[in-house]
Amino acid sequence: MVFNDPQLDNSTVGKPLGANAWQQLAVRSESVEIITNTGQQAVGRAIGTSADHPGLTVVTTYTANADEQWITAETEFRNTTAIALPVWVGDAMD
Repeated sequence: MVFNDPQLDNSTVGKPLGANAWQQLAVRSESVEIITNTGQQAVGRAIGTSADHPGLTVVTTYTANADEQWITAETEFRNTTAIALPVWVGDAMD
């Protein structure tokens, strides 16, 4: 089952639903590295591939700043195959 969220019209078409929907396109991380750790800012990066589509590389960079109460996650999805991949992408932090 897929969903089009009315609060984010047409940006969530194809979004998976259900209790384990967030696991639909889990990433198998192959490496994790610390980019910066200064006391004022910490930046880490996880690099891997989609569990469902091995041709989809995923790089997520996490940034924590000392003066902020949140962590920023920025993810880059790259299709390394020669064909289009029918995937729904997004970040979920738990």
